[in-house]
Amino acid sequence: MRKMRYAALLLSFALLLASTASLEASPAKVTAIILTQVPKSAYFGDELKVTGRLLEAASGEGIANAEIKIIDNKPVAQEILGSTKTRKYGFFTATFKTSLGERDRTLNLIVKYDGSADHTASTSREQTIALKLLPLEITFLYLKSFYKQGETPEIIFAVTSLRKPVEPDVLHVNFNGKPVKPSSYGLGNYVYETEPLAKGHNQFFVSVSKDGYKTVSRVITITVS
Repeated sequence: MRKMRYAALLLSFALLLASTASLEASPAKVTAIILTQVPKSAYFGDELKVTGRLLEAASGEGIANAEIKIIDNKPVAQEILGSTKTRKYGFFTATFKTSLGERDRTLNLIVKYDGSADHTASTSREQTIALKLLPLEITFLYLKSFYKQGETPEIIFAVTSLRKPVEPDVLHVNFNGKPVKPSSYGLGNYVYETEPLAKGHNQFFVSVSKDGYKTVSRVITITVS
């Protein structure tokens, strides 16, 4: 009787060990990242928002409180743009700000999850975002249609981007081929009083540039008959 009890005890212990080993050996669940909102284009310096969901691929159940990374998948080296944690049901919203660039380019965005003891790592499909330099505009104000020889008009101009005033990093101004220095009277606003106008064509040239913006230039011609 004792032998039977001892044998039964050994069998129970062996089954417990087998069950424990089976649990320890169970593979991590495969995950997937689904992106639901990615902007198609943006200007440099914009704050962008990416939304999506981290879930178990087999069951479709979301994975909460997991860290995901927003990455610019550059050809040479990846750049982490930001990170966040998933909410209930695996949903996430991540925001990041693009750095300034020298020319238009494509951002190859991926979202990455590094995995855990219970879940495998996963990476979303790559999405492209067209990053563009901000436009600059030069607007001349209050110019008359006709001028007389010897007049010294004030040429007023404004530098803006998307209807907002901008202070350029570099400002070049020429009048009749000579460099001149206009006066500033507020953000992005300038005025220059010309020399006496000569008979014929008088040209006023302006060129502005700024990091993250497209360089722009304009020429106006003042004709004195």
